[in-house]
Amino acid sequence: METDSAFWRGLRAKFESLALLGEFSLIWTSKQSLGFAGEVLPSQWIWFRFPDHSHRARLIAFAQEGAKAMNAGTQDDWFDALRQADFTEFKVTGRGQLNFVEWESGELVDVVKHSITLCYQMELEAPIGLATGESGIEPAMPIVELVKRIETWRLQAGGDGGKLNQAVVADQIGINERAYRAAKVGKPKAKDHHSKLAKFAEKKGLLPGPKTGRK
Repeated sequence: METDSAFWRGLRAKFESLALLGEFSLIWTSKQSLGFAGEVLPSQWIWFRFPDHSHRARLIAFAQEGAKAMNAGTQDDWFDALRQADFTEFKVTGRGQLNFVEWESGELVDVVKHSITLCYQMELEAPIGLATGESGIEPAMPIVELVKRIETWRLQAGGDGGKLNQAVVADQIGINERAYRAAKVGKPKAKDHHSKLAKFAEKKGLLPGPKTGRK
């Protein structure tokens, strides 16, 4: 499943909606887990703390959405990605042996917080403007067209409806004025700045809205 940066921003917002509700934490074990009736559970993750069943169901749905976007299978794959991430500092706290097979386990605390962080990381790594309908950026929009939209905005974005200085706008975008001028006429070297120009245009609402009617 291809995703762009807008997808990960949207998923991050969903996790953020759970941030103030209480603690979500899980226990991971390398061995097969058993339920209260002794049945073998399909997951290596066991819920330890959560505010209530409804919000836990929401978190699971968000985790499944993230896992699919990472071309994985279930929410367990999302939780595994959190466990393996450096920023969670996951530690094995239990070890043992069952039927001559060694196992280990540990607790993943602050699942929501770490999910938000993972979304931030995925957003940075994701391309901008894939044709997923999640972002308004057209995948093949020429850099000249991007700058044309920014220029239309610049000419009336100053005080009292006047224009902003070109150097000021270039600085806001994160490039120098020379590179901005090169982008205006579509010089080849300006392609290196397409991402910054696209992000700026999206932030200012200068791009088409999300596509609709997709099946």
